[in-house]
Amino acid sequence: MMGVWTLPAALLLSPALAALVVVPLDVFFFHRVARKAPVKVVFNTACIGLSCFVGSSVHVALTSGPSEGVGRVLGSGSAVLATLACAVVRQGTNDVLVAQVIALTTPKTRLRDCFNDREAWGIVCAETCTGVLVAVACAASAYSVLLAIPPALVLQRTLLLTEFREAARTDTKTGLANSGYWREVAERELSRARGGRESLAVLLVDIDHFKGVNDRYGHLVGDDVLRAVSN
Repeated sequence: MMGVWTLPAALLLSPALAALVVVPLDVFFFHRVARKAPVKVVFNTACIGLSCFVGSSVHVALTSGPSEGVGRVLGSGSAVLATLACAVVRQGTNDVLVAQVIALTTPKTRLRDCFNDREAWGIVCAETCTGVLVAVACAASAYSVLLAIPPALVLQRTLLLTEFREAARTDTKTGLANSGYWREVAERELSRARGGRESLAVLLVDIDHFKGVNDRYGHLVGDDVLRAVSN
């Protein structure tokens, strides 16, 4: 949800200030939310800062006239197009930088597989729209941004619930459905097959001599074997 706060900066501030806004946000995140390796923190800060700088530069280049306030964001057709261009360029720059690093640091990974999936793009759109509304609130009155905080927090909690649900359904070693979620899906499919008088098959797969792999090479290698088979 970083875009809810950095996109308004890209729309309302100069490119240089838009790039610097992410620094206190990341410092707060590092100390109060999640401590990551310093190299990841530096990359994350630089990536978002550069994305905001490029997006803000595009917005400045496309904004005609000395419009201020809400008019700078949604005051005319050209202002709306400039806002959309800023959001798209900012998100695109960030995604390309992140995808490049994932592709370079993860063996046998194709670049096109490192971008967001369909569900993630829905979240990006919601984040972007919320960011534009926060920008409008900031442009109208500095105090009105306080009204944007509760909806943003509710949206963030909604996203966390989705992540928790996915984590509760997934086996951490293989990435496949765990036994509880598999049973839930299986019972639903059985009910559907019975109701429609359709045939249904279940395939059972067993890994021969798997205990020997764990005993000889260790459980970490055994986990690699499980991941390979699940893939």
